[in-house]
Amino acid sequence: MFLGSTDFFENLMLFRTLWIRGRLGGGKTLLAFAIAKHLIDAGDFYGVISNIPHALKYPTDGTMFDCVVILDEAWQFADSRDFKTNPREYGAFARKGRTLWLYPSVIPVDARMRYMFVEPTWKIGNLLWGYRGGIDIGYCNTEFAFALFRPFRYFGLFSTTAVPLGDGGVTEIWKNTMAILQQETKAEMAIMRAQMGLPAGP
Repeated sequence: MFLGSTDFFENLMLFRTLWIRGRLGGGKTLLAFAIAKHLIDAGDFYGVISNIPHALKYPTDGTMFDCVVILDEAWQFADSRDFKTNPREYGAFARKGRTLWLYPSVIPVDARMRYMFVEPTWKIGNLLWGYRGGIDIGYCNTEFAFALFRPFRYFGLFSTTAVPLGDGGVTEIWKNTMAILQQETKAEMAIMRAQMGLPAGP
């Protein structure tokens, strides 16, 4: 259960991407899955797509609509040093695709993926863990803090020993999702052009 997290979740739903940073073994991945479970239980999302095994719902339709995407150790796929060659689909059109992207990663990820961040700051055993974070995107500078009560309740949600060697098929699933979005956009544009008396577009 999250405490004092209203500002955090409101901003997360607005910006849709989050870099979870911090030391090795600091609970970054646990926080990602705790966030996902909280939002699924609230009815905001349907399931989780990740590059590590987990116990939450997994979509079976080949798309990521209404899903939380968790890329564990995301620096492997979108290193902050390789801006030009990083995949551009990670977090792209997150709101249009009805997705949320979480990046637990010790090493900084691409700047496009880390303007909203959170990190662990304190712990009281396995009873209460504290976090701080913020948004730094030029036109928006916001800070927030919250706590996770009884984090041990999330210990069984994901594999703690899995090594994320790939992106879990995220790139391919996003391509499927984008293809549907593009078809829907074309159909809407055709209707709009017809209503305006314009010839059909490409």
